[in-house]
Amino acid sequence: MSDKEQKSSNNTKILKNTIFLYFRMIVVSLVSIYTVRVVLNVLGQEDYGIYNLIAGVVGFLNFISATLTSATQRFLSFELGKDPKKNKFSGVFSISIEIFFLLAISLAVFSEIFLPLLIKAKLVIPGNRLDAALCVLHFSIATFCLDLITIPFQAAIVAYERMSFYAYLSIIEAISKLVIVFLLQIINDDKLIVYAYLSFSITLIIAFCRCVFCKRKLPLCKFSFQWDKNFNKRFASFIGWNSFGAITSIFTIQGMTMIINIFFGPIVNAAKAIADKINSVLLSLVSNIILAASPQETKLIATGNKQHALQVFCSISKLSFFLIFTIAIPVLILMPKIIVLWLGAKESSTLMVIFSRITIIGILFSALESPMSMLVRAVGTIKKYQISSGIISISAIPFTIAAYKLGAPVYSFSIIQSILLFISLFVRIKIIKELISEPFSYYDLVVKPILTVSIPSIVLMILIHMIHGKIQTILAFLLPLLFICPLVYYVGLTVQEKKYVTHLFKRD
Repeated sequence: MSDKEQKSSNNTKILKNTIFLYFRMIVVSLVSIYTVRVVLNVLGQEDYGIYNLIAGVVGFLNFISATLTSATQRFLSFELGKDPKKNKFSGVFSISIEIFFLLAISLAVFSEIFLPLLIKAKLVIPGNRLDAALCVLHFSIATFCLDLITIPFQAAIVAYERMSFYAYLSIIEAISKLVIVFLLQIINDDKLIVYAYLSFSITLIIAFCRCVFCKRKLPLCKFSFQWDKNFNKRFASFIGWNSFGAITSIFTIQGMTMIINIFFGPIVNAAKAIADKINSVLLSLVSNIILAASPQETKLIATGNKQHALQVFCSISKLSFFLIFTIAIPVLILMPKIIVLWLGAKESSTLMVIFSRITIIGILFSALESPMSMLVRAVGTIKKYQISSGIISISAIPFTIAAYKLGAPVYSFSIIQSILLFISLFVRIKIIKELISEPFSYYDLVVKPILTVSIPSIVLMILIHMIHGKIQTILAFLLPLLFICPLVYYVGLTVQEKKYVTHLFKRD
C-alpha cells in the first residue's frame, strides 16, 4: 500500500470511528442532560450537592482510572502498530491486568481508611445526612475499583478500534441510568443511598459485558501470568507520570469543589455541579475525537511516520477547537435561557449561569490541550510534559484560596483556572517540539487559523448579546450556521482538510 493510500485508509478509520463515537455522544449527552434535571428535582439541591461532593472525592480516583485506560491503550496500540505478528499484545494485556488488580486493592484499602475521616472532619454536611453520605462513599469506592480492574479490557477495545461496541455499550449504560431516574421517583427509601446503589449495579453489569466481549471477539486478549522486568519498568514509569498529570488535574477540580464547600456550603456546590456537567458534556465532544484518532496516532509513531503524525495532530487540534467554539458561541449568548429550560425556573440560579459561562471559556483552551496530550502519549516520553502541566494546574488551588480570603467572588476559581490553562498551552507546545524533533510551526498551522475564525465571530457574539428578546435567540442559532461554519471551512481548514470534510458529507 502506498503512503497516500495508507493516509487515506487511516483517515477513513478515524472518520468511521468518529461517526460511531458521535452517535454515542449525542445519545449519552441527551440522556445525561435530562437525567441531571430529574435527579436534581428528586434528590433536592442539598442531597444533589452532597452526592456530587462525595462522588467527587472518589471522582479524584475515577479520573485516574480514565487516564490509566488511555495509558494502557497507548501500549496496546503501539504493539499492534509496531509488531505485525502482534505476539507481544497478550503479554502487555496480562501484565496490565496484574498491575491494576493490585492497584485496585491498595487504593480501596487506603480510601476506606482515610476518606471517611476526611468527610467527617473537613466537609460541611448536615448531621442527619452524614450516614447517607458515607454510604455514597462506599458505593463510589466499589465502583472505582471495579472500573480499575477492567481497564485492560476497555483499553483493548479501543486499541483494536472496535468503536461500534464501545459506542453501543455506552448507550446501554446511559439508558440504564435513565431507568434509575424513574425508579427513584417510585422508591420510598432514602433516595440518595438507593441512587448510589443502583449506579454501582449498572457499573458491575457494564464491566461484565466488556470482559465477555474481549474474551469472545478479541482472541489476543488472553490472560497468563507474565513477568518482564524491562517492560514492567517502562509501563510503570509511563503510567506513573501519566497518573501524576491526572492526579494534579483532578486534585485541582475536586479540590476546588471542597474549597467552595468549606467557604460557601453545599448549595453553591450544586451550582458548580451544573457547570461541571456542562464542562463534561462539551469536553466529551473533544474526547470522542481524541479517542477515535489516538490509536492511529500511536501506530504512526510506532512505525516512525512522525510527519504524518504531526499532520493528524494539527488537524485534530483545529477540529477540536472549532467544534467546541461553534457550539460555545450560541450557548454563551443564551446561557440564562438554557439553564432555565434545562433545570426549570425554580432550580436555576444566576450563579449557575456565571459558573457555566466562565467554565466554557476554559473549555476552549482544554480543546487545544487534549490533542497535545494525545501526541505526547503516543511518543511515550511524558515525564517533563506531565510535571510542567501538573504544577501549573495545581497552582490554581493556592491562588483560589488566597482570592477567597481576600473577599473575591465564588466564581473567581473558574477565572483563575482559565488563565492557567491558557498559560500552560505555551509550555506544552514547547515540550512537544523538543520531543518530536521535526520542523513545524504550531502558530501557522493551528493558532493563526483559529484566530482568523475566532476574532470576527466573537465580535458578532458580543453584538448579538446586546440584543434582547426572540431576535437574540434566532441570531444566536444562525450565527454558527451562516457565519462560523462557512468561515471555518474556507479560512480555517487546509486544502487536504477540506477534502476530508467534503468526503465526510458525501459518504453514503
